[in-house]
Parts: sequence; C-alpha cells; structure tokens
Amino acid sequence: SVWLVAAEVEPVWSTLVVIVIMFAALLQALRIALTERDRIAAWPPIGRLLLWWTLGLYAGWISVAMWLNLTTAFAGSGAPITGTVGIVAQLATLAGALGTAVIILRWTGGLIPYALAVGWGLVGAIVGTLGAGQPVLTVAAAVGLLIVAVATVVFRRGQPQGGQPRGGQPRVGQRGVRP
Repeated sequence: SVWLVAAEVEPVWSTLVVIVIMFAALLQALRIALTERDRIAAWPPIGRLLLWWTLGLYAGWISVAMWLNLTTAFAGSGAPITGTVGIVAQLATLAGALGTAVIILRWTGGLIPYALAVGWGLVGAIVGTLGAGQPVLTVAAAVGLLIVAVATVVFRRGQPQGGQPRGGQPRVGQRGVRP
C-alpha cells in the first residue's frame, strides 16, 4: 500500500526508498527464521513450506525489484540508458542484483523459493532486453540466470549432512522434503 502511494506521489525515488525498507524488513524476517530453524523444523510440513516459500519468494522478488527501481530512478533523473555509459550502468546494476542474490543464496543455503523469484526477475530482464534490441544486456542477464542456478545448487550441496541446512528446510527423510 505504501509503495502504491509513493508511486503516485513521487515515482522516481520514493518507490526505491519504500522497497529498500521492505528489503531490510524481509532480511530481518529471514534472519529470525534462520536463527529459529531448529524450532521451525518441528512444525508441521505445511507450516514449514508456507514459511520458507513465502519468505523466499517475497525476498527474492523484492531484492530484484530494489535494483530495478534503482535503474528506474536513475533513468527518471535523466541518467543515460543507451550508449556505452547507459549499458555499463545497467551492467553494474545487474552485477549488484546478482551479488545480492548470491550473498542471500549463500546465507540461506540455496533457498529454492528465493532462487526461483530471482530467476523469474532475470527471465523478465532477458525478455525485456531482447525486445529492446540490447544483446549485451540480454546475454548478461542470461549469464546471471545461470549464475543464480549454479549458486543455488552449490550452496544446497554445501549443507551439513544429517543436520538442518542453513536455510532451515529439513533434508529428505528429516521430517519432510525440503523445498
């Protein structure tokens, strides 16, 4: 609701501020869930799935939206979006989004709902840049999608054997299948 008001009142920078606050709140929620993962593991399977999928999808979406809104704010303030400077700026923004995603994937042990939401955002970037005739950005977004997929697999493999993963989802055979 606040984002909608911000978008109507001052859509260039205020929406970014709202999204950064939402991102910080979701990071706090993830921190609490990760800290309490042992207690959460005792929950019924539906409760665990709802918690991890809701947190993961929303955090993944908002972490991509944060960087997208930064790009939109820069463009709305007159920053170039084409030419060498514009392309380099968009590549830097994509690198920031990917860095954020990889850090959170590592922290959560490759939380699949998070990875799926980020991947969905990157597919949107691929489609958008392809339609805009920006092959460099299209390839960069596709490489980013591959990075997110590989990071998810690597961080999930790094989970401790026989214990709770960093993401707090139980392993197969430990009170249900992890998402």
